Amino acid sequence: GRTSTSVAALFPTLTIEATAHSALELAEEILRFKIPRVYFICGNLRRDELPDLLKEKNIVVNELELYRTFDTPVKVDQDFDGLVFFSPSAVSSFFSTNRIPATTTCFAIGDTTARTIREFTSNDILVAGKPRQDNIISMIIKHYQS
Repeated sequence: GRTSTSVAALFPTLTIEATAHSALELAEEILRFKIPRVYFICGNLRRDELPDLLKEKNIVVNELELYRTFDTPVKVDQDFDGLVFFSPSAVSSFFSTNRIPATTTCFAIGDTTARTIREFTSNDILVAGKPRQDNIISMIIKHYQS
């Protein structure tokens, strides 16, 4: 996805050895390489799965916090048929000031975002097959065409 494209553009001499759909899957891929140390580029709200698993397997994890995420809640004064979430932090920010009717469908970019939505509502949640923007858009279109 975009991360791979950005890394390739910024570091053209490096080879991307593995990609994954989640941090836990990426940690499992990293373990296959039997390397002693990694640099984990992350934000202040990073999840624990990747560094915890690597540290458990005695891999040194050097964390580089390169960005900070802050809630920017906006009160929404109307109801929608569907809401699209691209990150757990977006979910938390939205639900900090909003409630949704039981008929609203929530769309999540991935499983981690879906789990966070589940913390706030029991509404229907549809998750993109792969965590990519084009996949979630296709899923939304199919959902409303049926």
